[in-house]
Amino acid sequence: MSVDRYGGMHPVSKLLDYEDFMEALRKAIRPKRAVEKVGLMEAVGRVCASDVIAKSDMPPFWRATFDGYAVKAEDTRGASREVPAKLRVIDTSKPGSPVKVRVHRGEAVKVFTGGEIPEGADSVVLVENTELVGELVKVYAEVKPSANIDAAGSDIRKGEVLIRAGTVVRPTDISLAACQGYKEISVYQRPSVLIIPTGNEVKPVGAKLRYGEIYDSNSHGVAALLREAGGEVEISKPLKDDLDLIEATVRKVTTHDLVVFIGGSSAGAEDYVSVAVSKLGKVLAHGVRLSPGRPTLFGRVGETFVVGLPGHPASSLAVTIMVLKPLMMWLTGRPKTYRTVEAVLDSDITGVEKGFTYFRTVRLEDGLAKVVYRSSSMYSSFLGADGYIVFRDAAPKRGEKVIVNLL
Repeated sequence: MSVDRYGGMHPVSKLLDYEDFMEALRKAIRPKRAVEKVGLMEAVGRVCASDVIAKSDMPPFWRATFDGYAVKAEDTRGASREVPAKLRVIDTSKPGSPVKVRVHRGEAVKVFTGGEIPEGADSVVLVENTELVGELVKVYAEVKPSANIDAAGSDIRKGEVLIRAGTVVRPTDISLAACQGYKEISVYQRPSVLIIPTGNEVKPVGAKLRYGEIYDSNSHGVAALLREAGGEVEISKPLKDDLDLIEATVRKVTTHDLVVFIGGSSAGAEDYVSVAVSKLGKVLAHGVRLSPGRPTLFGRVGETFVVGLPGHPASSLAVTIMVLKPLMMWLTGRPKTYRTVEAVLDSDITGVEKGFTYFRTVRLEDGLAKVVYRSSSMYSSFLGADGYIVFRDAAPKRGEKVIVNLL
């Protein structure tokens, strides 16, 4: 390809189908299997490395589910407002202060919610259906055996799996582990991810900008998505478009599991990421029939995977969702957890080229999917978006049902 023809810019021309590009990633990735123990609060969002097993029955004893009186159900047979059953109160059971008495016919034990049911009792009469008169309690309603009681082991049985290995630990799992006395659980280590923005015009967020300069916004969106996907993410300072500098940086960052360059992947005159990766390692795939995202690069240097993302804001986010999040799932062993809804497309999508996979953001409104995507270079392609649709070759038409992947 002539340098003169393109003015020193070299378009990525050998594009892989999206499915083939992802297959190249999948074949190269080996799940990270190092294990560490972390505190319960640090485990949320991590992949569980081994089954968390119940150590004991829950509840460990029979307990009251409401305030009332522990009784023998047969003593309440036929009880009513007009003809109450009268029982002698012999003790009180509170949570943490169980009683040692045994309930016999004609007796009752006052019991608070969560209190242990004494031996001999088989049900609880709600306090609102009783009246205490001295040492006697009048019972105004009949109860059946086991009424208002949680039996020992009725919630969780000893040996039951509470959190399965290979699943993502959810906030609701934490109370399950805590109720069994676990202070920490085993999880897989998070892959170390370094994000490196490139471009002479790119400056750190908060810096004073000169004319023609822009903030490094892409790195923060990409970092947030990859942290959500299970990575331990760090953002470096922006790098200038300099081959020696980028090459030296690649040499130094191979202690990370994944290095993501933003910008510098489109094979232009000052796009040096592919050159550096080719020199120090191997480019496994460069260029994908994905819109937006065609100049995406995937390579390996030593044991470190290197990805080059397009520099346009909507493009970098779209490729992170379509390429890097699946990569992170393979790397961490996380299961796919896409949330989808069905909606009706509110307008036609034009400008579709055969052979490409398309990513288009949409807003959900009254059952309609309204396209908000404008172009790869515009932040507003994600403004107000609830999710995105993916299609290939032919675009869905207005009025068609589409599957929306929620963001």
